[in-house]
Amino acid sequence: MRLSAWGKHINDHRDAWEIVRRADHSNVGLILDSFHTLSRKIDPATIRSIPGDKIFFVQLADAPLIEMDLLLLVTLISETCRARVI
Repeated sequence: MRLSAWGKHINDHRDAWEIVRRADHSNVGLILDSFHTLSRKIDPATIRSIPGDKIFFVQLADAPLIEMDLLLLVTLISETCRARVI
């Protein structure tokens, strides 16, 4: 499961982990991206509570610290553009 910092329903690795934990299947795990944790100012130490065998991929991304309102704006613009294409 990959989450997004500006996701509508799951925007935090802690919530994503709860879904993966409840699924309780060997082929279900997390894809973590440092940007999505750090941009929401979530303590990265919270990742330690996730068993290592359930973290399938990690992306370490660098990006300037920006306010989430900007990310929300980008998401809204993206959704609007996608709606016009479809």
